[in-house]
Amino acid sequence: MALYKKERFVIPKGTYRNKQKDKTYIYQYTDHFRSNENGKAGHKSKVIGLLDEASGQLIPNDNYFELNSLEPRLFSEDVLSFGYTSLCNHVLTDLGVVKLLKKHFPGDVANRGSWPVRCIASATRPPP
Repeated sequence: MALYKKERFVIPKGTYRNKQKDKTYIYQYTDHFRSNENGKAGHKSKVIGLLDEASGQLIPNDNYFELNSLEPRLFSEDVLSFGYTSLCNHVLTDLGVVKLLKKHFPGDVANRGSWPVRCIASATRPPP
């Protein structure tokens, strides 16, 4: 289960907290029911994330987005942390371009394959 450590949300209603050791887990109620045997009320719930002690907000996991019908936001720094070269080399490998370069150019493919990556990086880099 993925934990979105860069995300912070206000804790929704219909939740409760459960502190275990040094972490406080936030649970969201998913179902309420009464027991047939003795009529006691009960509930079902799922953990939707951790409490950020500093801000008092929720650090969500996948269940939070699933239960609340939301899409997780992707941050641009997550993509940029890999760098253009790594991303483009992965795409070129998946498309079979690296294999074709190896077939037709017996030398060092990494240097020949890096020129499109450099072109893409220089064209899409934001101005300073």
